[in-house]
Amino acid sequence: MFRTLIILIFAILNHSTKPQSNQSFSNIVDNFIVEYEQLNIPNLELSYNHNLNAIDSLKDLERQEAFFLEYNSQLKSLNAQNLTKKEQVTKAVLDYEIQLNLERISLEKQWKTENYTIKGSKLYEEDLGKQWYAYFLKKWIDQSLTPDATFQFGLTEIEKVKSAIVQIQNEMGLTQSEFDKHIEDEVFFMQDKKEILEKYNQLSTIVEQKAKDYFPNVDQVPQVNIRAGTDRALAMAPAYYYNDTFFYNFFEENYDVRDMGWLYVHEAIPGHHYQNHMTSLYNLPITPLFGYMGYIEGWAAYIEQFGPELHAYKNSMDSYAQLRWDLIRSIRVALDVGLNYYGWSDDKALEFWKQHLSGKDDIAIREIKRMKRWPVQVITYKYGKNILDKLKGDITSPAELKRFHQKVLQYGPIPLSVLETHI
Repeated sequence: MFRTLIILIFAILNHSTKPQSNQSFSNIVDNFIVEYEQLNIPNLELSYNHNLNAIDSLKDLERQEAFFLEYNSQLKSLNAQNLTKKEQVTKAVLDYEIQLNLERISLEKQWKTENYTIKGSKLYEEDLGKQWYAYFLKKWIDQSLTPDATFQFGLTEIEKVKSAIVQIQNEMGLTQSEFDKHIEDEVFFMQDKKEILEKYNQLSTIVEQKAKDYFPNVDQVPQVNIRAGTDRALAMAPAYYYNDTFFYNFFEENYDVRDMGWLYVHEAIPGHHYQNHMTSLYNLPITPLFGYMGYIEGWAAYIEQFGPELHAYKNSMDSYAQLRWDLIRSIRVALDVGLNYYGWSDDKALEFWKQHLSGKDDIAIREIKRMKRWPVQVITYKYGKNILDKLKGDITSPAELKRFHQKVLQYGPIPLSVLETHI
C-alpha cells in the first residue's frame, strides 16, 4: 500500500512538471503585459525631436530599468525546452525588447544626467547624436543593424535596382535617349478622376482573386475601400493606408497610371490592408505593446515583386514604375545614414541623389527634409524586404509561396532577427 502511494505521488508530480513550466511562463507574460502598461513608456514617434522631448524623469527611468532587469532574470531561469514553439517565439520577443529597452534607458539616463536639450535641425547635431542614431536604427528596424552596415546595404541596393532598370531598357531594345523619351509619353498619364477610380476598382477585383493563390486566408480579409486622398499634407507619399481604406494621392495635373499596380498591392491586398487583418488573426499576446516597422513596411515592399503574378503589372512599364520608386527607397537608405550619422550637409546629400537619379530634385529636397526630421524611418522598407527575400530564397511555385507566407505571418509583426531565427 505504501509503495503504491509513493508511485502515485511520483506520477502526479512528474505529470505536472511540464504544465507547471508552461503555466509559469504564461504568468510571466501576463504579468509583464500588466506591469509594462503601468510604466507608461512613451511611444516611439516619427519625429526625433518628439522622442527626445518625451524622455521620462530619472526616477521613472530607474523604475523602468528595475522592471526590465527583473523580467530578464525571470526569463533566464526558464527552461526553453519546456515551451511550445509559440511560447519560444514569445520569449524571444520579450528577450529582444528587454535588451533594447535597457539600451534605451542607459542612453536616456545619460541625456537626463547631463541636462542636454535639443539644439539642432538634425540628429547628427544633437548631443549623443550618433548614439541616438544607432539606437533608433535598432528600434525602428532591428537590433542587429549598425549604421556602417546599413550604409553599405543602401549602396548595394542602389546598384541592384539600377541594373534591373537597365535590363528593362535592354529588353525593350531602346537606347538611353529613346528610353528617356518613352517613359515620358503622354499615354502613361490620365486626368479624369472618375476614370482613375474605376481603374483602381477593376484592379482590386483582379488582384484579390489572384492573391488567393499566393497568400493564405485572403477570403477572411474584408473589402478594402479605395479613395482619392484629400489631405495635401500627406502628399509626400503617392498613397497611404488607413482604417480599411487605400488612399491614392492625385493633386497634380496628370496621374501616372504605371504607379497604380505597385501602389495598390503595397497599400491594399496583399499589402498593408491584408497584413493588418492577418495580424488580428495571428498576433502574439505581447506584440501589440511594441511596433516592428521593419516587419510591417518590409512586408508591403516585399510583396510588390509579385505584381506580375497578381496581374497588377500588365507590362514592363508597370514593372519599371515599381523599380523607379524602389530606387528612391534605396537612395534614401544611404542618404539617411549620411545625413544623420555621418553628418552630410544638404548639398552633399543632394549631390549624392543626383549621382543616382536625375530630374527628381524636387523629390530629393522633400526627402532630405523628411529624413532630417524623421531619421531611420525610410530604411524600414528596404531592409525588411531584404530579410523576407533571403528567407524566401528561390521558392517560386504558388503552393510553396503560400506556405512560406503562412509561416511569415503566423506570429504577427515580430522583430526581423526573431523572424529569421524562428521561421
